Amino acid sequence: MTLINDRIITLRAKHANLDEAIRVESARPMPDFFVISELKKKKLTVKQEISELEKKISDAA
Repeated sequence: MTLINDRIITLRAKHANLDEAIRVESARPMPDFFVISELKKKKLTVKQEISELEKKISDAA
């Protein structure tokens, strides 16, 4: 379980970094909406992986 917990912590940090990157790009005078869209897709993928890992933990308990 420790490896899964470590992976979740890493993914949460990545999720937060993506959130910050989206915020920064959105705040630009002329934001690149393609970049924002790609960042949001990556963020969703990370969120889904976190959910899957959390489900594994709860199923194992």
